Amino acid sequence: MAGAMMAAISWAAHKRGFPKDERFSGARLWQEFRRAFWALAMPVLILVGFRMGVFTATEIAAVAAAYAFVVGLLIYRTLSFAKLPAILLATAKETATILVIAACAAPFGWILGIEEAPQKVTALLTAITSEPWAILLILNIVLLIAGMFMETLAIMIILVPILLPLLNAVQIDLVHFGIVLLVNLVIGQITPPVGVLMFVASAVSRTHLGQIAREIWLFVGALVAALAVITYLPELSLWLPQVLNR
Repeated sequence: MAGAMMAAISWAAHKRGFPKDERFSGARLWQEFRRAFWALAMPVLILVGFRMGVFTATEIAAVAAAYAFVVGLLIYRTLSFAKLPAILLATAKETATILVIAACAAPFGWILGIEEAPQKVTALLTAITSEPWAILLILNIVLLIAGMFMETLAIMIILVPILLPLLNAVQIDLVHFGIVLLVNLVIGQITPPVGVLMFVASAVSRTHLGQIAREIWLFVGALVAALAVITYLPELSLWLPQVLNR
């Protein structure tokens, strides 16, 4: 995905004649790495702590939040105690939004289960084709469209239980599909009309949402190309879990 985005940016920069920065320098790379080290250490802390069983999924969230606060306060010095109330208020609002979505999605998922939606979806798609590559193509299209209009958490709560019997029926690896699902959801978050990350980019860059919507399609195309590679080369998703499970 990073390679696809880099290729898209490089193509756009050459086509539009953007000015060039200074040449690549190992010293500059090392300087930037040192500056970003504490931020880059957070995902390492999360993955290693969770993988080694030091923290549960809930505990690691609290540890990551505390780590981010300490680093922001003492190392990068971009945070202060005066900003803490506003940060907590924003977090409370975002958490409440997520919980409302989960609360609405849960009974809807229960209704789908009672109506045997998973079995009906499995029967419908397997009647069309039983080829895993074709099933993955159909699911990618459905997930990309759903991601344009639905919240990520709602998609996972509602659709994943429906799709599990289908995936097992056509013997698609669940770890591989989990990666495919997440990539689809990321693409959905930058795709109009309800691309949540578009609004974040607009707020951070102070750029009008309409300008971002006009320019976003190059990056969507690059990510869809990456999605195709990830979908049909499952080894990209499975080699690391296979190595760690040895």
